[in-house]
Amino acid sequence: MKIIDTGKGIGFIDEDTEQEKPHETFFTYEKSEIPQELIDNCERTTSLTGETYFIFDSEITKKVISNSSTREEKLAYLTGELDKELDKYNDTYHIGGVEFFEGFPSRFSYYDTETKLTCRYKKVDLVIEYFDKLGFTKSQFNYGAEYEQSFYIEIRDDDNKFIEKFIVRLQPNLFVKIIYSSDSNVTIYNGFFNKDKIVDTISKVSLVGYECIMRNAKLEKLLK
Repeated sequence: MKIIDTGKGIGFIDEDTEQEKPHETFFTYEKSEIPQELIDNCERTTSLTGETYFIFDSEITKKVISNSSTREEKLAYLTGELDKELDKYNDTYHIGGVEFFEGFPSRFSYYDTETKLTCRYKKVDLVIEYFDKLGFTKSQFNYGAEYEQSFYIEIRDDDNKFIEKFIVRLQPNLFVKIIYSSDSNVTIYNGFFNKDKIVDTISKVSLVGYECIMRNAKLEKLLK
């Protein structure tokens, strides 16, 4: 099963079924209107748990659940309290945490409580702006929101001697991988975009790097 993007929306192809031609299912992503009560419910859940929550497309989630390997995975979705609260939307949307990306890591969400946006292109712009404020440089090979984009920042001493480097890989669905490069390359963050978690992760790896990006962020704010 793989995700594809076409002019009419986001879809997935079931490649596992025994048929001559793969079965395609589409749903319209960026043109969909998300009910405000769903967004409010999503935000309330985040305020209670402190974690990022999402509004997903139920059709793809059901597809993921149908391919789940264990009974427990199926029950986790079918008995979810969040979906019981707004049953009238169950055939179209459902609210869930980051674990609902696990069975389908390339999927998109309609809404997330981190960016608080529904337009996926505006979401990508927000994340790019965030890394720009921290002093990251965009790769010259970034081709837009439909593709993986890269950013980096090099930390140097007063004599311009290289100390370390942070590399960011941003996926279209806002999953972020951060690689710390010094003597070797180590992945220090791999998950959905989260401003506080990213800064906290960098601070635990490198105090120098943390101070550098915080200085960049404060300078950018002062220059506004």
